[in-house]
Parts: sequence; structure tokens; C-alpha cells
Amino acid sequence: MDTMELPDEMRKRIEDVYVEADKLTTVITDATKRRDDLRGYLKKALETIGLKIGQGLQSERLRLSVMLVGLERHKIDRDALISLGVSERIIDRATVTTKTQSHVRFGQTSVLRSAYPYLGENANGGTRPKIGGRISQ
Repeated sequence: MDTMELPDEMRKRIEDVYVEADKLTTVITDATKRRDDLRGYLKKALETIGLKIGQGLQSERLRLSVMLVGLERHKIDRDALISLGVSERIIDRATVTTKTQSHVRFGQTSVLRSAYPYLGENANGGTRPKIGGRISQ
């Protein structure tokens, strides 16, 4: 069915929605690319000033923060090892840990602090320094 088969008022409204949705798709695509570019810049900036995963930079004035984060993944075929009679203790010792590429989290400081409670604390657990703060080891 083609929109030309619809009553004029309905056709116009539906086609207006098509046009608006298409424009929004373009805007979202462009905004997502720009956001990714900005995050890449922030990641390089944090690494350039010597921050490591688990550390961040905040602007108290803007109430915004950026945190360098990375994930660890663990994968082992426990069932296969257990079927071979391997003990849980040995399986735990044989678990391989891989780390993902680091990336940044950016947002309002209060939101980041709720997700990362140690944001802004130094490695000794002290108060927030102007740069950094270790989250975990």
C-alpha cells in the first residue's frame, strides 16, 4: 500500500512523521559519532596526563567528571574440567583473566559518584584531589 492511497489528512500526517523520523535518525547518527569522537579525545587526554584505569578527572565548577575505565572478563569451561575430575580450587587457579580496551565514562559528577563511589578519592582513601582518584586495583 502506498501513502497516496490514504485520505489526504492521514497521508500528510504520516508523511510528516516519516520526514521527522528520518531527520532524527540523521541527527542521532551525527550526535553519536561526535560523542564517540569527544570520548576518544578525553581518553587520550587522561592517558596523556598519566591517569590509569580507575582514575578520573573532575571539574567541580562544571560538576562534570570523566573516568578511565576498563572491564575484565573471565571465561573457563568449568563443566569440562569438572567432568575430568579437576577440583574447584584448581579450576579457580586456572581461570584466565582478560581485560578489555580502556574507555571513558563521562557525566555529571554526582551520577558518576553513585556508580563509582571512590571517584575523587586518592589511592590512600583521602579526600578528592583535583585530578584523579583510584577506584579499584
